[in-house]
Amino acid sequence: MKCKEIQEQEKIKLQLISKKKVQKLKERGITLIALVVTIIILLILAGVTLNMAMSGDGLFSRARNAADKYKKAQEDEAILIDEMTEVRRIRTAEELQQLAKEVNEGNTFKGWTIILMNDIDLSSVCGEESGQSWTPIGTDEEHYFQGTFDGNNKEISNLWIGNDIEDDFKGTSIGLFGFAKKCEIKNLKISGEINFSFSENIEDVGGIAGNIGLASIQNIISQIKINVLKEVHNVGGIIGWGANGTCIDCINNGNIETSGLISGGIVSQSTGITFKKCTNNGNITSTKYAGGIVAVDHSRT
Repeated sequence: MKCKEIQEQEKIKLQLISKKKVQKLKERGITLIALVVTIIILLILAGVTLNMAMSGDGLFSRARNAADKYKKAQEDEAILIDEMTEVRRIRTAEELQQLAKEVNEGNTFKGWTIILMNDIDLSSVCGEESGQSWTPIGTDEEHYFQGTFDGNNKEISNLWIGNDIEDDFKGTSIGLFGFAKKCEIKNLKISGEINFSFSENIEDVGGIAGNIGLASIQNIISQIKINVLKEVHNVGGIIGWGANGTCIDCINNGNIETSGLISGGIVSQSTGITFKKCTNNGNITSTKYAGGIVAVDHSRT
């Protein structure tokens, strides 16, 4: 009898335990269902929000437009400040080309500072393949650069001047600059090639400038290869002809091969120029006079 009672009691206990387990499983199931429903609702809401945000007049678009307007306002403010302080920042080959155009039309940029903001590849505006020569900055005694050109330790690469130089350029001196007077050119590396075999007007050729006067040339590295099969007067790795100024911390690494009369690694002919810590590493040839730093220095004769 007692055994039967015990069995009944055990049976009841097992039933109770089973009910509790089932209840827990149900609770877990409800919890999982609720979680899945919540996730689905969140995904739906997120989808709607993303659609609204990504639409043409959505939040992302508005934020982007606001950022663009802010950036434009900053740029306009910077341009205004630059104009007030007489500063021009050059970022592209086209902007450098525009500088040459303005100088050659008569703007000397006296009192202005021109600053390179990036390395500039000139292949988009000049090159042997295109048959388009670089137009030097400054053409003659009346159209010349008179400001400060700060290369900002950037590089101008792929300068090219070839036989077509006289198609549009009427000056007598060529290089990155043609004529530069009472100016400062500094902190610049330049590479490229000057290569022509005939010329009616060109007299002075230089990697940086054909002709300078009362100028400060400082911290320049020139890798301009110069090959002039024409009897021009002066060919220099940095400067063709220079009068009264300073040439400090300048290095020429370009070779010069010319049928010209006088060629020098830094300057071809000079008078009254002070040279300090200048180095020539290029091979220099000439039909008459050649020099590593300067071929003919009239202030020493």
